[in-house]
Amino acid sequence: MSAEHIAIGLVGYQNGYKSKLLRAFLNDEEHALAFCSNEAQIFKCASPDAACYISRKRGHVGSAFCAHPGHESDRVVLSKDVSLLDFPDKTVYASTILGGMFILDGVLILSDAKLPFARLPTVELIAAASVLNKNVVLVQSMKDPIDDTRILEHHHEITQLLTGMGLDEALTILPSTSANSNIGALSTRISNMCTAVYEYHAPAEMIIMDSCIHEDQGTEKTVLTIQGRVLKGVLKKKQQLEIRPGSFSHDDNGQIMCNPVIINVATLDSIGGNDQLEQAAAGDMITVRSNIDYEQIGGIVADMSGFVIGHVDSLPDVLSALKLKVILLPLMFDSYTEDFKEVSIIEKGEVLLVTVGMLSAAAEVRKVVDETTVVVTLKSPICARKEDKVLLLRSANVCWRLIGHGQIEDATVIKIGKAIHG
Repeated sequence: MSAEHIAIGLVGYQNGYKSKLLRAFLNDEEHALAFCSNEAQIFKCASPDAACYISRKRGHVGSAFCAHPGHESDRVVLSKDVSLLDFPDKTVYASTILGGMFILDGVLILSDAKLPFARLPTVELIAAASVLNKNVVLVQSMKDPIDDTRILEHHHEITQLLTGMGLDEALTILPSTSANSNIGALSTRISNMCTAVYEYHAPAEMIIMDSCIHEDQGTEKTVLTIQGRVLKGVLKKKQQLEIRPGSFSHDDNGQIMCNPVIINVATLDSIGGNDQLEQAAAGDMITVRSNIDYEQIGGIVADMSGFVIGHVDSLPDVLSALKLKVILLPLMFDSYTEDFKEVSIIEKGEVLLVTVGMLSAAAEVRKVVDETTVVVTLKSPICARKEDKVLLLRSANVCWRLIGHGQIEDATVIKIGKAIHG
C-alpha cells in the first residue's frame, strides 16, 4: 500500500531524549537506531468518527486494529510514510540545520521540559520554517510523569512564543512506548502536516544530503553511495544521471567553467536500505548507488552534500553571483550575550553566508542597490534557479546567525563545460 511520503527533521540538545523519542515513535525498543535516518509509518483508525493515529517502524508487522478505547474493532489504514532525519544539535551548525529545512516537510524541536527553554536554535528554525512554508512541532520531553512547577512555567513560556508566531501549542511527551507517552498526539500532528506539491512529470531532480565512496570487497569495484530527496520527476534504475556543480576548470580565455559529473545508476534503495526500488518519485527519500571510476571522479564525489543530481542537461544553472531581493528579520540572536539584538542593514563589502537548498556559500556583498536589493559574489559557485529562495546568515562570534531571507532576481551564470563520465 502506498502513502504520501513526509520527511521530518529532529533537532535537540538532549541526545538521550532524542533516542527515546525515536524508539517510542517507531514502537521498537529492541533494534539499534539508524545514525542519520529512521523510517516509520503512521496509521489512522478507519472509523469515520475517529481521529486515532498510531506509529511504528516501517516494515514492522503490528496489529491491524486500532488500540484506542472504543475503537478496538476498527481497522487501521496507512496514512503516511515518514523519514525521520537526525540533524546536528550544536549552535555552530546553524547553517547546516537551516539548509536541511529545504528538503524537509517539517521539523521536531526537542526540549527538556524541566530545563529553561533554549531559544537557540529554536527561534531561527521557526523563522526559517515560516519563510520556507514548513511545519514545526516543539516537543517538551520528560523522563517521568511527575508534577513540577518548573515544567508548567517552561510550558507557559514556550506557549507564549509559539502563539506569537502563529504555531500550535508545544507537545509534552513521555518518551516511551507506554499508553501515557502521548506519542499518538505526535503521530496526529505529523500525519496532518501539509506537504509540498510535486511535479511528477518534470525531469528528475534530487538534492544530495550525503555521499560517500567505498570499495566493494566482492567485486573490487568502487561504489558511490548518494542519499537525498527527490524533488521532481522520477528516477529509475540503470539510467544516466548528471551531478552539478561537479568540478571546475577554465576555458582558453581563463574564464571559469563547470564540469558536471555523469554516473549510471546501479541500484535504488529506500534511504534506510530496507527496500530495493525500480524507481523513485518526487517526495521519496532514497539511496542511489553507482559503480564509478575512482581515478576519474573519486576526488569530486566523495563529499557532495548540497549538490543536485538528475536528468542530464535539465538541472539548474551554476551561479557565481546573485542579485537578491532581501527581507531582514527584525531581530537576530547573539550567541555571545544569549539575547536578541536588532539586525543592522547589509553593507557593501561584508561577507554573508547564503544558503540555497542544502548548499551554503560565503558571499561578499558587491553592491547595495537599495535597502531591499543587494548583489553578492559567491566564494564557491552554487546550483540554483532564478526565483529560488535563499536564507541569509551573518557571522556573530564565530557562529553564523540567521538575519533574513531573499529571492534570486538575477544571477551570473557559469558556462557548462565538458562533462566528466564516472
